[in-house]
Amino acid sequence: MKKLVLIGHAGAGKSTGANILADILDCPAVHGDIIMFDAVARFPDKTEAMFGERPGSDGRAFTWRYLRDNTTIRNERALVELTKDYVDQQVSDIIDALTQPNKDNMFLHDKEAVYKPKRNPEIVVFEWHAANHTSHWDNASYRGIVEADPEKRRQKLLKRIRESGYEREDVDVPQIRFSAHEPGYKKVAHMINLPPFKNNYDDTFKQSIRGICGLIILTRNQDGKEF
Repeated sequence: MKKLVLIGHAGAGKSTGANILADILDCPAVHGDIIMFDAVARFPDKTEAMFGERPGSDGRAFTWRYLRDNTTIRNERALVELTKDYVDQQVSDIIDALTQPNKDNMFLHDKEAVYKPKRNPEIVVFEWHAANHTSHWDNASYRGIVEADPEKRRQKLLKRIRESGYEREDVDVPQIRFSAHEPGYKKVAHMINLPPFKNNYDDTFKQSIRGICGLIILTRNQDGKEF
């Protein structure tokens, strides 16, 4: 079984892109943010030690609210440091559960975490803005990045923040998040072996993904199977 791992900045369209890939390639797509939010709440002592505040039972709400009130490059990177090992392990466990008949994983039953949890897939898509900090990036068959129109990405992220009720007018959240992760993306750029997934927030995004899927489907493993 092979893995396709996607990175990209917040609001770039990683989740949408991963689900489109899953539909075209008929395979599961794993979404790292949902696992990350679970880690924040599941390990309250570690979260409190990292951020100085104890989370409640809703890791997503805590993360959105805390980073709204304390948006810094340091905190953006600290969130990755806090959760990357858990995300890494859970993705491994999800793949094991997909490929081994007697195994299961709680995220397989969460449609936000795993889209199309097809058993015994030939390929699995994993997207997360910090996926380059996991072992899955290192051993992936395919690595890609979603490159979105900068201003449209910014407006998309701001809209998401407003709808979540966590807007701050005095902090440029999109720019801080970009600055926190862009250096890491540059460090691993040489490992990316797929064309960029270009997102202009219109139908051309899906067309771009279809074209890249065509390249993937043309490849063969040593047994002569697709992928």
